[in-house]
Amino acid sequence: MSARGELLEMLRQRYREAERSEKSRILDEFVSVTGYHRKHALVVLDGAGWHRSRDLEVPANVSLL
Repeated sequence: MSARGELLEMLRQRYREAERSEKSRILDEFVSVTGYHRKHALVVLDGAGWHRSRDLEVPANVSLL
């Protein structure tokens, strides 16, 4: 695993458990270390399923236009 990946795993857990003000500090730290744009860093740290469109499974009763 790359250094960036190791940092991500460590900070992701802290980020999920943090209060709002602490989340901002964690995000600032991650942006300064990785060089990611702030919005991209937020998506990466959040790790929410809807951010990973390749993993999204569309239910059979829903059609995409």
